[in-house]
Amino acid sequence: MTGRNSDKTGKILGLYQTEGENEGIYITDEEAFEKLAKSYNSLVSDKDLQEMFSCLKRCVPQKQKCKDKNLIAVNNGIFDYDTKKLLPFTPDLVFMAKSRVNYNPIARNVVIHNNDDNTDRDVESWMADLSDDPEIVALLWKLLGAVIRPNVAWDKSAWFYSETGNIRKGMLCELMRELCGEGTYTSISLSDFSKDFVLEPLVQSSAIIVDENDVGTYIDKAANLKAVVTGDIIRINRKFKTPIKYRFRGFMVQCLNEMPRVRDKSGFFYRRQIFIPFTKCFTGTEVYQTGLLTQTGSVGICIT
Repeated sequence: MTGRNSDKTGKILGLYQTEGENEGIYITDEEAFEKLAKSYNSLVSDKDLQEMFSCLKRCVPQKQKCKDKNLIAVNNGIFDYDTKKLLPFTPDLVFMAKSRVNYNPIARNVVIHNNDDNTDRDVESWMADLSDDPEIVALLWKLLGAVIRPNVAWDKSAWFYSETGNIRKGMLCELMRELCGEGTYTSISLSDFSKDFVLEPLVQSSAIIVDENDVGTYIDKAANLKAVVTGDIIRINRKFKTPIKYRFRGFMVQCLNEMPRVRDKSGFFYRRQIFIPFTKCFTGTEVYQTGLLTQTGSVGICIT
């Protein structure tokens, strides 16, 4: 989990999936190992299972997570960003998360007709309407790609900021979650990064997406937060399990209704954040927004 020379705290058992919703990735849930063992021997005891885990940790081959920035695990294969080709899954490339949306080489901008007001709408127009600043719109498009390209060393996180409601930053986060798919993203608020046991979902996630932080959030200890953004090694405490060392390779998006207070006043901390203002209000368009994301989520993605 931390590189070729990891000690035992930087290693974890992974079980490659050849079918089902997790096809093409390695899962680390111990219950999956236990279920497989019990399929061979339904009477296996807890002691036997512990011996099995100990034996596996000693005997199985060691692999590193895929770090190729051009390879993206999607629902129906591995997309090569460089060649724009979809490759088949292989256990030789270790992914622990994937976008749950199929790559579709002929995906197009879908126009959705609204019978209530006889208008046509589409995702590209919806994105363009998020801000009157074309540079911000272009940045938001890049962020949609960043949440499903975890091997790129972005060294930045995005913080959406607005003091008012109905400005679509939450809906944009929902669109990002739809691109990632359930289980591929996690939500860790700014105030939780220093707490025990909350970082474990990072092992199976390629993005952190949070559309709500408490007003008045105070970040006392920012070490884990900074390490997650820059891809440095962190220690993850796991409930009833041995702690592990882990290097998170992914992108983080946080939404704020008020700028947080941070104990760390260093320039290093603030250089790692992209503060993006949301200033437009869209009160009265919530039904349209929800329908737009629901219908476009099943079409597939075309990565450019």
